[in-house]
Amino acid sequence: MSVHELKSKGWKAELVEITQRQLEEYFVAYREQRPEKGSATEDRGAVVRAAAKVGWLKGDWDVDNLPPAQVRWLAAIIDDAYAQATAIPPE
Repeated sequence: MSVHELKSKGWKAELVEITQRQLEEYFVAYREQRPEKGSATEDRGAVVRAAAKVGWLKGDWDVDNLPPAQVRWLAAIIDDAYAQATAIPPE
């Protein structure tokens, strides 16, 4: 699990360690959330909603009522967690 904080805003997020099953469930949830030709704002919302739905984010998240900047912050954390989970370590 990783804990992320933006102290200046009082924001905190805890992400679980991502498993293959969760990754597959995430992409199913993401496709359900994401509009076909949506904006970056809509995409970030879909990222956060999908992560919350499959349990990547600890706690209850009412994404629709978060400040857009917080959704952007969370989406960046989630994107980074995905990159780390799928990175092949160097030899």
